[in-house]
Amino acid sequence: MRHIVSWACIASSFLVLNTFAFIPLPKSGTMTSTFRPSDWSVEQRPILRIAPNDTIDFSLFAGLTRLADGSVVVASDARNNLQFFDTNGRRIKIVGRAGHGPGEFDGIWKMSRSGDTLVVQDRSGIAHLFLATGVFLRSDPVISNPTNLYGYQRDGSRITGTLDDSKAREGTWTRASESLQRRRGAAITNLGDFPTLELTRTNSGRPKSKVYAPRNRVAVLSQYVCAGYSGGLTINCYDSQGRKFGTATLTGAKAVPVTKEDEEAYFNDIYEANVGDSRERLDQQVRMERERRTFSKSMGYFGNLVASRDDLLWVGPPSNADGRPFVTNVVPSAQTTWRVFRPDGTQVAAVSLPARFRLVEAGSDYAAGITTDDVGAEVVLVYRLKKR
Repeated sequence: MRHIVSWACIASSFLVLNTFAFIPLPKSGTMTSTFRPSDWSVEQRPILRIAPNDTIDFSLFAGLTRLADGSVVVASDARNNLQFFDTNGRRIKIVGRAGHGPGEFDGIWKMSRSGDTLVVQDRSGIAHLFLATGVFLRSDPVISNPTNLYGYQRDGSRITGTLDDSKAREGTWTRASESLQRRRGAAITNLGDFPTLELTRTNSGRPKSKVYAPRNRVAVLSQYVCAGYSGGLTINCYDSQGRKFGTATLTGAKAVPVTKEDEEAYFNDIYEANVGDSRERLDQQVRMERERRTFSKSMGYFGNLVASRDDLLWVGPPSNADGRPFVTNVVPSAQTTWRVFRPDGTQVAAVSLPARFRLVEAGSDYAAGITTDDVGAEVVLVYRLKKR
């Protein structure tokens, strides 16, 4: 079944958590001109497949991580829990439940991992931290609104972003900006201001954005923060002092246009996510959406950024899956190619991933993500990475 998301969730679409472990890196400027990126791929069959059944359900998928021993943790917003699976796909533990107490969640927006710590952000903006064993550590309160938590770094610093839509005016499209900060205790380091969504004011005074429009993308590595506007060809990585460490350039990339099929997919999701509602009610909702939505001409030059477990930056292609807020489990219909960079801007590889697979996490020897079954339920897949 496809899953609908509330408007409160859609309004929070800037939230991203990608935090991973640290390995030593070369100093800025040390990349050599003789380097040639190699091609990677994954093995044809996944090394782990976890499908829902009568007892296992992680609908409204909210993230996954593969632990050092090969076991996997999956977060479910619908179930308000973290589900632990061994290397054979057998569920061995459930952590968390709905509530507002220690280790309880007010919905789950995103789950990721920073070192050996699981980071779960609920829909109120609170970050809940757990050991990789599932033991609850603490909850960090919301910093302020509208501030988005992108992730934690190795030293405990939080990377946040604040959207500035103050320049939006009625009837005029103006590009908003997002300010990124690194927060460690009371110390705040500004990492820069980045262009993001085009916004205009609606009659209610609230900003409206173009569907599928390019926006600021952020990946939090253990020591660096990488960010770039997907309407351009570059992604900059910054050190702990806010200094630019390197620039990843997407040489040869082409902007992906928004098609009529992409536009119709946006509206069709309303029907698919609400199969139990009356056709009349859904037709009315679609008419309202058509009246108040504007589509971008282009999705930009790149899509999601993923910070890998070995501290590399994976850059995905643009996809209409990123601009469809009514469902949470959209997977790409065709094979995708990701580019992999070091934080200094050196391209390491281009990686081919199979069709109907959405990458969520990557490591030195694996790629983990989700697909969907015949009825639209999420299925977790882990592939072994082949490097050559």
